Order: sequence, then C-alpha cells, then structure tokens
Amino acid sequence: MEKHFKPPKMKQLIETFSFSELRKLIAEIDIEFFALIYFPKYFDRQFGQFHRQLFAELKHMLSNTGLITAFGLPREHGKSTISSFLFPLYATLYDKSQFTLIISATEIIALPFLDMIKDELETNTMLIEDFGIRKGSRWNNNEIWLRSKSGLDSCIMIRGVDGSLRGIHYKHHRPTLVLLDDLLKDDTAKSETKRDQIKSTFTDVVLPIGTRDTNIFNLRNNSQ
Repeated sequence: MEKHFKPPKMKQLIETFSFSELRKLIAEIDIEFFALIYFPKYFDRQFGQFHRQLFAELKHMLSNTGLITAFGLPREHGKSTISSFLFPLYATLYDKSQFTLIISATEIIALPFLDMIKDELETNTMLIEDFGIRKGSRWNNNEIWLRSKSGLDSCIMIRGVDGSLRGIHYKHHRPTLVLLDDLLKDDTAKSETKRDQIKSTFTDVVLPIGTRDTNIFNLRNNSQ
C-alpha cells in the first residue's frame, strides 16, 4: 500500500475496507499487483520496466475511448499470457470493457488462453471471493458470458485473424476492447503475400470492427 498511499490515507482505508476489498482496490490501481496477487502460478516473479510501461499504456487506454495503440515486447517476456489472459481478465473484472475480443493469428492459438481464463473464474477462490463473477448463458470454447457483482453483463471472445470477423457482436454490443496478439505467425511473416493479406484484414475488417469508442491494442514482438 505504501506504493500508492500516504500513511494517513492508508490508515483510513484499513479502517474502512475489509482485506478483500482493499486487495481488489489496490489491484485495480496496480495491474502488476493484480497479476501477482491473483495469478501467482502464471506470474511468479517481479515484472520489468517493459511490462510496467505496457501496463501504463493499457490503463491509459481503458480510461479513454477510441484509441489505437501498438506496443512491442521482446520475445520470452510473457507477451501472449499478458495480452490474451491478464488484460481480458483485468478489463472485464473491473467493468472497464463489456465486450473484449481477442484476435490471434488463428483461433486455435488463442484457445488455451480462454481455457486459462475459464479455469481461473471457476476455481480461483480469491478471485471468486473478491469479484463474485457468475457464469452467463454461454461458456464454450471461443466465447464466455459473465455477470459481475455489480450486475454488468460482459463477454470475452476469441477469434483468428484468418477466420470470420465481420459483424461480430455480443447481444447488441460491438467490441469495446480489441486485443491483437501476434497476428503474424513466423511462416506468415516470411511471405509478402500473406503479410499483405493480414494488413488488408487489419485495415478493412479489424479497424472498423467496433464503434468509434472501441479501443484497439496491438501487442506484438519487437521484431515485427
């Protein structure tokens, strides 16, 4: 708490909130804390400066609308676990995105991350205690619906950039947050034709996939 509050404020918060409420409050302020406290089996060490800059970019985006941001991380820095697991959970649990769409090079690549998300929402007792998330009417391999303690319905969906993306919706909602994770596979990156196809899909389909308020965050390897 010392990182974010001065002693008088800390004392006031401790007297006002339960431990669970304090934990949830600090985790909203600090994405690094959110990762380390709720998901230690995936994030078992302190983050580096690259990651802290990335978290700051995401928080800035979620405080605004209609932003398009690209951020590069070196390989072996947990890029996909952050973009396709941590960020969707953070944005959804704190009611910052009602409809989060994760787009990878293929849907198969994104499947394990949605499975990880479902597992945490079903079995992580700390997460369940603090957020009280309930399952919605869809809970399948590429789409989950949820209801938060505050009563907000939300959706996390995965798709491949090589699949059908036009007209995607959750109920009557278009995506509010689009997370792009490595749209270029290694073999695709070597082909000029495939690179051009991805660029065309990004311009013609991904950019207009939501509304003018939709945020789009492209997390990629620094080499791309």
